[in-house]
Amino acid sequence: YKIDRLSRSIVDGKIFTDKLLESGRFLLSITESIDTSTSNGRMFFNLLMCFSENEREVIKERMMSGRTELLRQKKFPSSYLFGYERDEVGNLIIVSHESKIIEEMFDTYIELESIGGVERVFKDRGYKTRQGKNFTRQTLQNLLRHESMKGEGFRWKGEIVKGDVPRIVSTQKWNKVQKILNSRSRSVS
Repeated sequence: YKIDRLSRSIVDGKIFTDKLLESGRFLLSITESIDTSTSNGRMFFNLLMCFSENEREVIKERMMSGRTELLRQKKFPSSYLFGYERDEVGNLIIVSHESKIIEEMFDTYIELESIGGVERVFKDRGYKTRQGKNFTRQTLQNLLRHESMKGEGFRWKGEIVKGDVPRIVSTQKWNKVQKILNSRSRSVS
């Protein structure tokens, strides 16, 4: 229907159309009157791929610029973090029912000292992510390691950014979980 919906990468688009041509097939875009069975059609297809890739890069630059501005304001640059939501001015505020799950996650991990154990307990209790999915080990580990949970900022590109983030768990509890996580990761490797 539209070429830029196929890919926003010149290389990927070229590989795709080359494979089509090798098998005796071609790409036809109805709305853009492009037919890759002809040399002119392939040229226009490649031009559209260039524009599509450029558009992707421009969007990426704008997003990074927006994130940089949020960091400058000491605000969390991501749009989603379980346990929090944004208020009307963009500050993180606690989501009550999700924060209770976070607290239980930390307590259960301290008790069991096993992410797999927390995963099983949460599955048995029917706890779901905001998208309605079960908590995976990776999701649990990411949340247990997230500095925002203790209200002291957040990690961005490997560095701690101090920011205005409300606390869900105490620093003492967060530190205790980190100590267990670190000891468990060393014993596995």
